Amino acid sequence: MSEETGILYLWQSAPRVWQAHHPSTGLGSTGIDRDEALRHFSAIFNDRQSVRIIDSAPPRPRREGEPIVAEAAVTADEKHRRGYAVYRELLKAHHPDACGKRTFTGDEITAALIRLWQATQ
Repeated sequence: MSEETGILYLWQSAPRVWQAHHPSTGLGSTGIDRDEALRHFSAIFNDRQSVRIIDSAPPRPRREGEPIVAEAAVTADEKHRRGYAVYRELLKAHHPDACGKRTFTGDEITAALIRLWQATQ
């Protein structure tokens, strides 16, 4: 998706209610059918940029303490578990809170990346 394209969510929220929502601008519209909701949105939006229409409601925000969906995929098999464990270890070792203003050489960064890559093989 280029910088010129936005996402427009278009979904039916009740038997005769359709909604359109453009998250990056906060603009939205409603209608009694899909075409009317899209027509109202087009009149408001005035072709500011091209949009990619997604025929579903926008994803709901994650609540505090709710597990991240990606974590389930990361821990699904042994190869991903090993890689994720090494990733977390490297993150702790190289995080600015742990090492302050220390800078890393290209060799150190390459060694960390190779270690992460080898953990997933």
